[in-house]
Amino acid sequence: MMKNIFCRISIVCTLVCALVFTSCTKKKTGEEDIQPEDTTVVDTDSVVVMDSLGMRTANQIVYSIYAGWNLGNTLEAVGGETAWGETKTTPDIIAYVKNMGFNAVRIPCSWDLHSNNGQIDAAWMKRVHEVVDYVINQDMYALINIHWDGGWIENDIANGYSEEVNQKYINYWQQIASEFADYDDRLLFAALNEPNIGYSNQWKNTEALIKYEQSFISTVRATGGKNMFRTLVLQGPDADIDKTYTYYKNMPTDTVPNRLAMEVHCYQPYTFCGLDKDESWGNMQYYWGDYLSEIQKDRNAFSTNGPKYIASEFNKMKKKFVSKGVPVILGEFGSLYRDKDPEVLDQENHHKSVCQWLETVGRESKNYGLVPFYWDCTEGQNFNLINRRKLTLRDQDMYDALMKGLSEGKYPME
Repeated sequence: MMKNIFCRISIVCTLVCALVFTSCTKKKTGEEDIQPEDTTVVDTDSVVVMDSLGMRTANQIVYSIYAGWNLGNTLEAVGGETAWGETKTTPDIIAYVKNMGFNAVRIPCSWDLHSNNGQIDAAWMKRVHEVVDYVINQDMYALINIHWDGGWIENDIANGYSEEVNQKYINYWQQIASEFADYDDRLLFAALNEPNIGYSNQWKNTEALIKYEQSFISTVRATGGKNMFRTLVLQGPDADIDKTYTYYKNMPTDTVPNRLAMEVHCYQPYTFCGLDKDESWGNMQYYWGDYLSEIQKDRNAFSTNGPKYIASEFNKMKKKFVSKGVPVILGEFGSLYRDKDPEVLDQENHHKSVCQWLETVGRESKNYGLVPFYWDCTEGQNFNLINRRKLTLRDQDMYDALMKGLSEGKYPME
């Protein structure tokens, strides 16, 4: 019996190492063009190996996440963990996050900024380990990625595929994946953050993105251990819902079935959620949904960008991925709360607008099969929900609205 199991392990390992990078053929846009994962068929006896490692499928993992939270502006900060104004992460912070009802933490990470000649600094790797362990020790899910990281890959995708960039990417994921190979399936790896495909050649640049993500999958699987079956998260172009719906074609190839998930972000409508100054293409909007202002009508969001718009955006991801068995993570979402902005003349309706937006995203993301991770960062900034220094909520109403939406939303497969 032991000999058979070792043979099966050998078969799976051989298939992992034998993975061939493939390119995708052009198909029309929309939900019709995405196909379920293109996986190399493994020997059916390898199921025994999967069971012995205890690694669940992507759907089982992702839809066990009730609510996710981002450790934003921290391990991805240029200059170190506290360089962007946050305090050093502690076990008490993660315990507080869990007590607030979140059961997963997305940990944005920089690596190139903490490396020398391609070798990740040992002290930095140890620190990421510590923070991941804070999360796992709370029996929560943890997700680590290669975040913006100075833009060496994320901003270079707009230039098309580069073999030099690809080799650098492979090198970092070999180191990261090897370090975490023994972690159980509560740890997820995400390929990138918001891969920028630029404003021209977007079809071609999305193909380059998928090629990099193919390298990510192949590299992680080849490191062995539990990484052979770990859930891996891929990002659509810019992590943008519309661009992902339009440009992202077939899923990359994997060696095992049902271990890939997609990731998109939501700061829409951006004029309300993220714009911090008027631009030539649009002006800041302070009021949204049912709470438009009679005092500042010129700052009201367009009715076409209300709650139904949010639902329609999420439905695109349900059609293209969720309905085909590929779970989707809403890796970031949030809306500016301009409570200290003297230009906001109707604070009551602004406050209610932000609360309704959070409730809507919380509810509709789950209804359409997107697993929500709130983007939380630096005390005093407009996306802040939890004060990590005081372990208090910034605004009880915002928190209550988000949790109300999350409790009302139901994943389609439930």
